[in-house]
Amino acid sequence: MNNECIVRVEYERDSTLKEADVLQIKNWLKYQPHLPGMTELEIIWFLRSCYHNIDNTKVTIEKYFNIKTSCRELLGNRHLDLKVLKDSLDVILFYVMPKRTPDGSTAVICHLIDTNPENYNFNEAMKMFDLVVMVDMFKNGSYDGVLCCCDMKGVSFSHLPRIGLTTVKNFLTYLQECMPIRLKAIHFFNVTAVMDAVLKIIKPFMKKEIVEMIHLHQTVEDLSKVVPLEFISSDFGGGYKPIDVLHDEMKILLRENENFLIYQEKQVIDESKRVGKSKNSSSDLYGVEGSFKKLELD
Repeated sequence: MNNECIVRVEYERDSTLKEADVLQIKNWLKYQPHLPGMTELEIIWFLRSCYHNIDNTKVTIEKYFNIKTSCRELLGNRHLDLKVLKDSLDVILFYVMPKRTPDGSTAVICHLIDTNPENYNFNEAMKMFDLVVMVDMFKNGSYDGVLCCCDMKGVSFSHLPRIGLTTVKNFLTYLQECMPIRLKAIHFFNVTAVMDAVLKIIKPFMKKEIVEMIHLHQTVEDLSKVVPLEFISSDFGGGYKPIDVLHDEMKILLRENENFLIYQEKQVIDESKRVGKSKNSSSDLYGVEGSFKKLELD
C-alpha cells in the first residue's frame, strides 16, 4: 500500500532525504523476519521523524510495531464500521490543517463536539488521533513538525473518570517514542480548572522534554499568538471551516482511505519469527535495546 506520487514529493521537498538511507532500512528489514513489510513511504516517515538517523530509525520502527502488536485496544480494531469507533466519530473531532504554521509545522486540532461525558471514550479518542494523522500523511506526506492543539471547551470533571491510566501510559509511549512524527508542541486552549487535574494524570507518563512542550492558553485569542486564528474552526472563534463541514470531511477522508487502514491493521509482529530474545515481558514490551527516538526542541 504505497503512494508513489507522495513518495516522489517527499524526495523533492527534503534534500536531506537520501534514497540510499531508505535502501539501508529496506535491507535491514530483510533480516528482521518478525517485522511486517513496510512501504517506501512508511520508511520515509520514520527516517524523517528521526532526523535521518539510521540507528534511531531502526529502534523506532521496532518499538512502533511492538506497541502496535501489544496494544490492540488502542492501535488495532481500526475498522470504521465498529460501533465504538463510529460513535467516537460523533464525539470528538480531529483535523489536520493543510496550511503550515509560521514556523513550518503542521497543526492537528482537536475539538470535543459532544460534551456528554457518558458518550466519551478516551481510548477511541486517542485512536482517532492516530487514524487521522496516519491517513493525512498517507495522502499528503510527512510533516516537518507537529503542533497538537487541544480545545478544552466542554471538558468537565465528569470526563476524568473516563480516562484510563493504562491508555494514557500506552498512548504517551506511542506518541513519544514510536509514532513517526516530529512533535514540536502540545497546546491546550480554552483551559479551565479541570486542566490541573488533567495534567496530574498525564505528566507522570511524560518525558521531561514533552512536559516542556506543553503550553496552556486561556482563550483562542491566546492560542492565536502561536497558531493563527485562520487555523481554528469558526464555531470556536477562529476563521476556518465550521465544525459540521470539518466533521463530514473527516468521515469522508477516513472512509476513502479505508483500504490503507485495513493494510495498517495487518502490520503486526510475528514473535515466532524473531531472531534472538522474544519481546514479550513487561519490562521490554515496548522497547528494544539501545537509544530511544530522538526528540529535538526548537
